[in-house]
Amino acid sequence: MLKNLSQLQKRAENLKIMTNLFKGAGFVQYVSSIYLRQLCDHANVRFHRMTRNQLSLQLNESNDFEIIDYLNEGRSRSVKTLSGGQAFQVSLSLALALAEECTNQCAI
Repeated sequence: MLKNLSQLQKRAENLKIMTNLFKGAGFVQYVSSIYLRQLCDHANVRFHRMTRNQLSLQLNESNDFEIIDYLNEGRSRSVKTLSGGQAFQVSLSLALALAEECTNQCAI
């Protein structure tokens, strides 16, 4: 009986998660956050090269971009603190990653 109760509680928890995902725009936000994380990973390949592995781009829990500064003990900071050149590098990296993703999707 305890084993069945445990399984039913786990199933109820999973159903609650699924309900929240499909309520309103939850599912769209979930899927778009996955694609945004993939885009960030692809952009980081170029951004690392451009900054000589000194900076990295990441998403926080609310899907906002942050910068990891390896010259400052790997601390994260807002993208608003970037210099003009660094902001351009981030934009360029993201634009190229997005273009690459669009090209890959069109090829399929």
